[in-house]
Amino acid sequence: MATIVSQSISDTDMLILQYNIYDENNENNPATKWIDGALTGKVNNCYKRMKVEWVPKLMDDASVSAISASKDDFVLQVTNHSSYQNRYQQESGSSNP
Repeated sequence: MATIVSQSISDTDMLILQYNIYDENNENNPATKWIDGALTGKVNNCYKRMKVEWVPKLMDDASVSAISASKDDFVLQVTNHSSYQNRYQQESGSSNP
C-alpha cells in the first residue's frame, strides 16, 4: 500500500516557486517536480542511514542467519526486529507495539 502525501500552498507561494523552478511538463505547478525530487532524496537518505545502523546490529544478532539484499525485504527484516523502534517511538519513549 502506498501512502499519499498532500499539501496546499497559497497562490502567492506558487508564484514564487514558478519564478525559480522549471518543469517542462507542468508549467502551472512546478512544485510537483521539486517535491517528488525532495521526497525521493529524503527516502534514499533515510534508507542509507538505516543500512549503516542496522547491518552491524543484524550481523551481531545470533538469531539472524542472513541479511536480505532486497530493499523491501531488508526494511521488513529491520522493522520486524524485536529491538526496532521508529523515530516517533524513540523520541516519545513509547515501546514497540
